[in-house]
Amino acid sequence: MAMPGATGNISYGDFGFAGGREAFVEADHHGTFIWADFTGGSVMDSTGPDQFLVRANGGVGINIDSPNNSLHVSGDMQINITAGAPPAGDSDAASEEGRMKFALQM
Repeated sequence: MAMPGATGNISYGDFGFAGGREAFVEADHHGTFIWADFTGGSVMDSTGPDQFLVRANGGVGINIDSPNNSLHVSGDMQINITAGAPPAGDSDAASEEGRMKFALQM
């Protein structure tokens, strides 16, 4: 089914949405939302069911209309992190397993 935003947007999966420029939800990827901005020039495609995918070179703003970063959230935020170390392949050194690096700006 053709989707809004531009020509070339297609959602084959049930309950999917593909908008923006050249966004695709594949046939077996049900419940997936994709938004692809104008700057990409390449297809943005889902890789599995129940995903929320965004390509926005100008940033994603939540509760703010001028994001200063790739993701800019204004207001209270909660992050839940599952306990336990990630798989060894997710770290480039054994000493990094189970660690998370982030920057907090206030």
